[in-house]
Amino acid sequence: AGTAVLTAFIEHKDHQAGTNKRRMDCAARMMQAANVDPALQNRVNDFFDYVDNELYNLDEQDVLDELNVALRNTILHNAAHLKLCDSLVYGGFESGIVATMVYTMRTVVAVPMAKILQI
Repeated sequence: AGTAVLTAFIEHKDHQAGTNKRRMDCAARMMQAANVDPALQNRVNDFFDYVDNELYNLDEQDVLDELNVALRNTILHNAAHLKLCDSLVYGGFESGIVATMVYTMRTVVAVPMAKILQI
C-alpha cells in the first residue's frame, strides 16, 4: 500500500508540474502576442513562480469553500475582523458592517510586497 501511495504522490506532482509549465508557456505566448510591457510580464511570471514554488499551488479559497459556513466565517473573523475594525479606512463603520464585509471576502493571492489596494 505504501508503494501505491508514493506512486500516486509522484504522479500528482508530475501532473502539477506539467500543468504549471503549460500555464506559464500559455501566459508568455499570450503576453508576447498582446505586446504586454516586459515589466508587467515579469510581474506575471513572479506571481506564477510564487504560487507554484512558495505556496505549493495551495488555493486558500478552495480550502475555505470546503468548510461549512460557520467554520469559514470563524476563520475569516479571526483573520481579518479586528484588523479591519482597527484600520483608519474602516474606523467609521460599526462592527456589524465590518463583520458583513469580512464574511463576504474572497482570498486574493499576491506576491510579497505587491500592492493590492492603495488609498
